[in-house]
Amino acid sequence: MLRSPTSNGGPGDAILVLLVVGETGDGKSSLIRALCVEGSQVPEVGTAARGVTKDCRLFRCCLGGRQVLLIDTPGVGDGDITVGRILVMYEEVLRGAIGNAPVVHGVIICNQIATCRVRLGADICSTMIQMGTLGGPSKWDNVFLVGTQKDRCPDSEVETFKNAGPGGTLHALNMAITSVDPNQPGNVTKVACVSVLPSKDLDELHDLVRGAALPEDGIKHTRVDPVLFGKAVCKRLNVQPETITQTIIKTRSFWEQLWLDVRDTVRDSLHLP
Repeated sequence: MLRSPTSNGGPGDAILVLLVVGETGDGKSSLIRALCVEGSQVPEVGTAARGVTKDCRLFRCCLGGRQVLLIDTPGVGDGDITVGRILVMYEEVLRGAIGNAPVVHGVIICNQIATCRVRLGADICSTMIQMGTLGGPSKWDNVFLVGTQKDRCPDSEVETFKNAGPGGTLHALNMAITSVDPNQPGNVTKVACVSVLPSKDLDELHDLVRGAALPEDGIKHTRVDPVLFGKAVCKRLNVQPETITQTIIKTRSFWEQLWLDVRDTVRDSLHLP
């Protein structure tokens, strides 16, 4: 369930809404915490191997001089939440089907810089976007690749991360996206490297968001084909594709039944036919 902030302001006050995704341990929640408006609710952070964030939550932040709502999400690799369940959670948020989820204007994909590779979380999340987000090549204009833990890396690793040419992490991400569907080449171009400890270094991300022209009516997303998605990610997860497919189908069925129950409850309470 998507949980809204409990402090001053609300979803209607925000200019931008960004979904923050990635792998467990890639610093999603720590990044959001560093961007939160002073005095507002902040996400829980930690080093639990099974992941800290277990559901989707909204946080009021300031980014690029703009009021922004960031949606924190469970990480890929969370010991308690499978990739199939995370996929359904992501797509339901993007479709505005979870609670009072607002329109989502863009996606921030977090990936540790120091690995010098596309981590599982960024790989799986970009596959979700490739298979489910509409808009053709322009859909990648709504995606930000954010390298985390810049403070732990030499300048050479930071440059490798941002490199769009062969050998660069950005290049590797776009090649991975293209491999999912060669007819829709990956074209992520918005990249920033940040750190939140021991001191904040968020300037590159602020600059990206400040200059971004994101769709006012939000990202257009459709449900991915569970069979194709299972086949696309099974080797990376070392899981049988049928297992992923069945998890997606069962989770979707759960959400559909939940909202039918909610609808019926509201109808009965208002004595509607």
